[in-house]
Amino acid sequence: MKITYRFAAYAVAYAMMSFPIAAHASPVMLPNAFTQGSMIKSSEVNDNFSAVKAAVDDSQAQIDAVKGTVEDQQAHVAALEAAKQNKVTGTCPAGSAIGAIKADGTVTCDSDVTYTATSPLAIAGHVIGLQAGAIMNSHINANAAIAASKIFGDAGIEYSAPVARVDLPNNSSTPTVVSSITLTAPSAGTILVMVNGGVHLSDTHMLAVLGIGVSPTAYAASNSQWASSSSTTILPVAVTGPGAHTFHALANEVDPTNVGTSWVTDVQLVALFIPKRY
Repeated sequence: MKITYRFAAYAVAYAMMSFPIAAHASPVMLPNAFTQGSMIKSSEVNDNFSAVKAAVDDSQAQIDAVKGTVEDQQAHVAALEAAKQNKVTGTCPAGSAIGAIKADGTVTCDSDVTYTATSPLAIAGHVIGLQAGAIMNSHINANAAIAASKIFGDAGIEYSAPVARVDLPNNSSTPTVVSSITLTAPSAGTILVMVNGGVHLSDTHMLAVLGIGVSPTAYAASNSQWASSSSTTILPVAVTGPGAHTFHALANEVDPTNVGTSWVTDVQLVALFIPKRY
């Protein structure tokens, strides 16, 4: 702590008082001089008394002026004395700190305060921090700029490795499971699921289907094709809260004559979680 002593005002005040203030008695100049045996006129005596009175009055005026100046300087010094910051003389006990310094140099002390913390905060010694895994959805307002899903858990994206080739049974009404993924949503929001791959048909009268299922036996969204080409299907799934969701890449062939063959290649399944609010 740095303390500055204000001596400048004192220096000015004492410098002012160190110079003598001139106050000289006025000389008495008598207009008339009398000699022994001479005749004295009353008017001349009165003139001498008037000269003496004038000199005395002038001296008194000088004395009064000096007195007023000294009193003004004393008042100024008293004001400086009252306003100055004295040298710090107070102390505080161990475990506390100086909270304030008064003008007379004494101090007020702030005692050490013990703090307690509730979840999600934690105190270790003199360090205030967060408990491990303490920030949960309940600590974040639903209208917050950063939603709970951006803090708690994974942002939410899962994908399968591309499946090189899966041959499809002839004229099967039951879809074949090509691949599956499970995504864990950290909060309410939407899961966008996409399946992409190539469909190959050996004849023009055949129909092949590639799609997405929330169960391994039924499509939730699909794309049917009568010719060989690439196929993409997207399925949005609304979720109301945290939880795991499994999705399947499904494919099957429709061939009334049972003479052709079909297959799917390079099939990849991707699921992306989008929180309700950011």
